[in-house]
Amino acid sequence: PIKQPQLSLTTIIIMGVTQGLAALPSLSRMALTYAAAEWRGFRGKRALEFSLALQIPLILGALAIATLEADSAFFTLWPGS
Repeated sequence: PIKQPQLSLTTIIIMGVTQGLAALPSLSRMALTYAAAEWRGFRGKRALEFSLALQIPLILGALAIATLEADSAFFTLWPGS
């Protein structure tokens, strides 16, 4: 069987830095995290799954911020209620 890499503190820091770099214009967060996962020893499907899993907290955080900042009228089901 193929030995899978361990998720070390170094890997976590590198993945966090690559996500931060994605804030720069024209850099893809998915491509950067996938490349970093490959570099750290994750291969093929495992690197892709790892990269996709990293997106979940970012998406949920953005959703929470957008929800908190949204005008309460946006969430009204019926006008005038």
